[in-house]
Amino acid sequence: MTVTESLYQTERWDRLQLYSIHPHVAFLHAQMKNFQQKGYRIFPYVVERKKELALCQKYQVDGFFTNSPRMAKKILTPS
Repeated sequence: MTVTESLYQTERWDRLQLYSIHPHVAFLHAQMKNFQQKGYRIFPYVVERKKELALCQKYQVDGFFTNSPRMAKKILTPS
């Protein structure tokens, strides 16, 4: 089973009573909204570039992990 295939097997997740999932930022896709609708929080890692932060905003993740907090704050703080 591939990582992508296992992402769609949320019935297994339900049995584990998970609160959140933490995909690599490269695995963000439109299906993230479906996971959020099922009650899972989405916290991708590691967001290091503006392009990756834009993906997080596009898919409305609940938060993210980064080693570049200044970059994230600069982009996310309204002028």
